[in-house]
Amino acid sequence: MVMTYLENTHLNEWIEQETPEIVIEPQLPIVDPHHHLWDIRKFTRNPHARFLQKVYLCEEFSKDIYEGGHNVFQTVFAECNAFYRTDGPDAMKCIGETEVIHGITSMSSSGLYGKPRLCAGIFGTADLTLGKEVESVLQAYMAASPNFRGIRSPFPKNLNAQFLDGYRLLGKYKLT
Repeated sequence: MVMTYLENTHLNEWIEQETPEIVIEPQLPIVDPHHHLWDIRKFTRNPHARFLQKVYLCEEFSKDIYEGGHNVFQTVFAECNAFYRTDGPDAMKCIGETEVIHGITSMSSSGLYGKPRLCAGIFGTADLTLGKEVESVLQAYMAASPNFRGIRSPFPKNLNAQFLDGYRLLGKYKLT
């Protein structure tokens, strides 16, 4: 049985009214390339304050995969600003999310939450406009989880040498 959070009740009731979709190829192996996990019950700023599902972690995601009927065998976590560190340098706060998600990877690997390997890949965020200074952030990500694969970063309004220096570091570490 999946833990129920009161904060998710309204959304769960609405979802239960939906007619399940037909699974066309239930044996087709699938890697879910982009999903989020969070516990944003205490978030008061947008966009998180508007989200109907306040808690979506290992149990909830595993349940959705199982009930969906598809052969999802691995997933890739996409950063969503949900588990940032509360202390330390601003550029390093994002590492907290990968640390938490790596814990979920370990939970998933136990087999207690089903067959899929959750968060087999992880991508975070980093400010590439820091140039070469972003290297310590990338190194911290890689130390936080062997599943870390890269970042998504907004393209700067003004492309400059500093951003390009940061971008080149992704190649140095074979990150995306």
